[in-house]
Amino acid sequence: MLQAKLLASTPFVRRGRNSFSFKVANQGSSAARGTPYLVLWELGEKQPSAFVIFDECTVAPGTEATFSAELDLSSVKGVVELEAVFEVEGKVVASDRLPFYVYEEGPPLYVAFVWHFHQAPQYRPSGVYKDPWPFLHVYHGNFYSYSEGPYSIHVQLHRRVPGWRDVDHFSPSLLEQWVRAVSEGYSTEKERVPPSDERVQAVARVLGAVKELAGRGAAEVLGSVYAHTVMGFLLDEARRHGLERLLRFLLSWELEEGFRIVEEVLGRRPRGAWTPEMYWHMGLVGLLARAGVEYTVLCEQHFRAASGDKGTIYEPYIVEDDEGNRVVVFFRDLQLSDWISFNLNFASPEEAERAAWSFAVELAKRRDVAPGGIVVVALDGENFMILPHYRPYAPYFVEKLASLLSNAEVVRLTTLGEYLERNPPRRVLRYVPKGSWIQLSPSQWVGGVKTETWSRVFQHLKAVAALLEALGEEQARSLLSRRQSPVYEIFKAAAISLDSDFYWYGEDERERQFVLEWAAHAEYLAVRLLSSISFSVTRLDQKLVEVQATNPTDLELRLVLVSQGSGRSLEVALQPRSSQRLVLDAEGWRSFEARAGDYVISRW
Repeated sequence: MLQAKLLASTPFVRRGRNSFSFKVANQGSSAARGTPYLVLWELGEKQPSAFVIFDECTVAPGTEATFSAELDLSSVKGVVELEAVFEVEGKVVASDRLPFYVYEEGPPLYVAFVWHFHQAPQYRPSGVYKDPWPFLHVYHGNFYSYSEGPYSIHVQLHRRVPGWRDVDHFSPSLLEQWVRAVSEGYSTEKERVPPSDERVQAVARVLGAVKELAGRGAAEVLGSVYAHTVMGFLLDEARRHGLERLLRFLLSWELEEGFRIVEEVLGRRPRGAWTPEMYWHMGLVGLLARAGVEYTVLCEQHFRAASGDKGTIYEPYIVEDDEGNRVVVFFRDLQLSDWISFNLNFASPEEAERAAWSFAVELAKRRDVAPGGIVVVALDGENFMILPHYRPYAPYFVEKLASLLSNAEVVRLTTLGEYLERNPPRRVLRYVPKGSWIQLSPSQWVGGVKTETWSRVFQHLKAVAALLEALGEEQARSLLSRRQSPVYEIFKAAAISLDSDFYWYGEDERERQFVLEWAAHAEYLAVRLLSSISFSVTRLDQKLVEVQATNPTDLELRLVLVSQGSGRSLEVALQPRSSQRLVLDAEGWRSFEARAGDYVISRW
């Protein structure tokens, strides 16, 4: 049995004369005498560009022979394929074929790998975990040459390939769960896992490693909203339920809290933000800009339907809304991102290595379109290894790809922030279509029981909207900066109830009940707080009635008294831990309601 193998350390070769080698190994029991040769093919050409025939030779059993030749690539540019052949009596008995990218002098192509590592808050209001995914994917795995799970593999990869650089979005809810577990351990419905448990120690090691990577610049960290909230989708969905003001405020706070968590845990204040599910909406421009977000990543599909000054997807763009708010957007290369997301189900490490080589060549081709440009490869950082099942050679593919790129001259690894510093955007887009990475549609989150669940959740959140009305946005924002505040607990519960991960699998009753539990918890806390305000009504005489309103909380609360008969209304500002006496016209105030927004707190 004969086997031919091209010997090359890089798929990138400079134009000019280059030396190529291959070996022929005889794994059979008898000698093989034949003719080795090399053939160079340019894409689309029927005749080879170069052909080198070596002298006929004999390869003894259990031995191998190496052949080298210099090929003139002075007139070649772009992708070529090199084939090594060993022919016996006019029949090809062994061959190997690899693509190469032939480049000339000029600016390199830059590439940023953006990994979205996300885990929704999996704990119930009681603190008990519904599922241990945030921890399981740290310590559990089934991968070739790697131990533990996807999050651990990520940091191992950086150690194996020191020149590897990337962009990481560790969702704030994931980081928070890690920190809490390291400090307190965690509980599931089956067991209590203390901080000393090896599983939690694995989490501590990964958390420390991620912080170290961010600290030395090997990984740029992105921020985001606290939970995995599909912002663009919910802007429309909340409007449909009359809760747009609450939703905008909630997203604004989630961005602030999410960035605060990333900075506290990883020691770096992110400049860019991950947009969950890449679900865009032009209403997000102002929201992101006011939160101090400089840039985000969307899909090539968004770019195709965008309008404005358009070049290629391989440059950053300013996206500007009608009010003059601006945010920079990078567009991911859909083909390359999906290649990693969905096509790494290899049967062997050799197959994974070959695929990494081909990926590197396909990536380099983008230089022909955009020399000096940036290719963004963006995708979920764990799912390509584990869905729909464990893919044992997926990490090895990324390792081999990282090795090919880390020392390349024609393709340079970069981060979004670094590229932006040297290449500020020149073009402005006035419109980017709404929608997700799934064909710009909301299809994954709507229909049937999912739509019903959104409606039920928003019904619960009307009490939270009422609380926001009573507090006012300025006071609410101040209270939310204090994590011990009861208002913080309420808004956090609301955020978890809107986390899209649970709606992705919304047909599953267990996932559905989980978000409903959190929404009901948010409602319960908000109603309990608002209902603590007490009213006493006393008729003074035929013409006057006295209303005594008592606020036992530490909050300033604004309510509106509405007369059901006359349509009169009166705004009442209740100071913390105080009472207020109101004397009203008995005829006009025979029956009335105390409201926060449209939410009725009490009736008389």
